Amino acid sequence: VGYDMSKRAAEKAYAKAGIKPNDVQVVELHDCFSANELITYEALGLCEEGKAGELVERGDNTYG
Repeated sequence: VGYDMSKRAAEKAYAKAGIKPNDVQVVELHDCFSANELITYEALGLCEEGKAGELVERGDNTYG
């Protein structure tokens, strides 16, 4: 889908739900290629742009 479209969709969803990215406890995403996981974390506002690698390195994500 891409960063821009995912970011806009996330912003609309957060606004409609009355929440912020920090309120999200679980995210299930499709990682059709390795970089998409990182792009999506950033687009969803779960970390700052360019910081998704650090999110993963800290262990703030899990795989199940």
